[in-house]
Order: sequence, then C-alpha cells, then structure tokens
Amino acid sequence: MDLKIKIDNFNKRWKLMDDESLEDGFEKFKIRVLNILKDIDSYVGPANISTFCLALGIQENYNYDGFSHYSNIIINTLRDENNIVKFFRMIEIIFNLEFKNERKGKLLKEISILQVEKAFQYSNINARIEKIEDEIIILPAGEKLLDEEVINHVLSFLDGDALLHFVDALKDFELNTEKSRVNSVDHLRRSLEEQFREELENSKGLQKNIIELSRKLKLMEVNDDVRKMVAFTLKSLDQLFNENSKHNDGSLNEPENEYLIYQVALLMRYVHKILIIQD
Repeated sequence: MDLKIKIDNFNKRWKLMDDESLEDGFEKFKIRVLNILKDIDSYVGPANISTFCLALGIQENYNYDGFSHYSNIIINTLRDENNIVKFFRMIEIIFNLEFKNERKGKLLKEISILQVEKAFQYSNINARIEKIEDEIIILPAGEKLLDEEVINHVLSFLDGDALLHFVDALKDFELNTEKSRVNSVDHLRRSLEEQFREELENSKGLQKNIIELSRKLKLMEVNDDVRKMVAFTLKSLDQLFNENSKHNDGSLNEPENEYLIYQVALLMRYVHKILIIQD
C-alpha cells in the first residue's frame, strides 16, 4: 500500500484532524525538496549552473576547497527562497537543465522528478506537478476531480502541436499576468484548432471545422440538443478567440482564463470520445 494512503487511513481511523496552515505546508514541502535536491549542483555541473544563474539573474560564485572548485549556488538559492511561486519556478528551471553524464544523468533526473512528485503528494500546498513528455510544469491545484478527469485526460490523448499549445496555455495561466492570460487563450484556440484537424483528418481552420464537426455529429445522430449546445459553445469560443486572443489585445481575468481552460478541455474530451465511438 502507498505510504501516503496508509497515513491518510490512519488519520481517518484515529480522527486526527489536519490543521496545518498553508505556510506550514510550504515549509514542510520546502524541506522535502531540499532533502531531495541536496546534491543538485553536482548533478548538473558548471555549464548548467551558469544557465541557472543566467535565468534568475543571480551572481555565479564558486567555492574552493584547496583542491577544486565546487558550487552550492542552486541549493542555496532554493534554501533562501521563501516565496512559494518563485520556489515553484526554480523547480521548473532545475528540471529544464541537463543532468551530467547522459545515461546516468537521465536516470538521476527521473528519480529526482519522481521524488519531487511525491513531495507534492505529501504536502499541503495548493499546487500540483505534471510531467508532460520531457517537461515538468507546476500548476495551481484547482479541483482535484476536474484536474484528474478533464485536464489530465486531455493531456493523455493530445499530441503534436495540439499538446504543445495546450501545455503553453497552462504555463501562461500559471504566470497570471494580463498579457499571459491573453496568450493562454490564444494557445487554447490553436490547440483546439490542431486537435480538430487531427480528429477530423483535414487541414481546415477552426471556424470551418466547427461547421464540419456539427455536420459530422448530425450524421452520427448525436442527441440534437447536445449537438446544438456543442456548436453554440464552439461558435461563442471562436468569437471570444477572435476578440481577445488573435491580436493580443484582449482583457481576461484569472477566473475567466481558468474557466476557458476547463471549457476547451471538456470540448476536446467530448469530441475525442464521441469520434472514437463512431470509429
């Protein structure tokens, strides 16, 4: 049995209430990550330490023990960071670096990622980590059921440009600036467009494929009300995309951006499943 599940079952059995604050949760999470990545400077080597310092705009200093130079820059920077979002950003940067020794380094990286994923599971923090192909992204936790059944499911069947754009939409949502939210919605549009091209096996643009999908659903004798609802939602999204994302001059707040991610993901999931049924 997974140790986390065993601990949760014990707590339920003995009615132990978890009254840990988010601040305490982050502190424990930070300790877990520091334990996992305590040797990170030696894992990545000087070239990648330079990349890390360049990315964060920090000074690159090395220690000398009388025999050789060594670095604690990455682990010390992690240790000194008390802003949770900036801490998450550093984790993403670290796992974007190359680990030394191609074969051994790849194994070390995979092990480290698995351990950090466990640190997320054990910690009371409002965030989750996703590994998509060779990339690590950290996202606001959202609703667990929705994340698992909608977002994760979409990530599992998308590929190519559709997947890349959906991941970029999540990353821009994570940044949560006015510009990044507009970029996020533009990536959603492009992801949806690419998925429809893949599912409908053509090279048409989104607007024409909305019509094509509606025609196909009608031929499949899909419930008429559902078909009309899907068509209306897609047309509304297309109008929103045109007004708020294509020219990067839109204005969207964080809840609207989140809603659109779930809305697009639900549509993608529906289209993928309904066309599989047809096949």
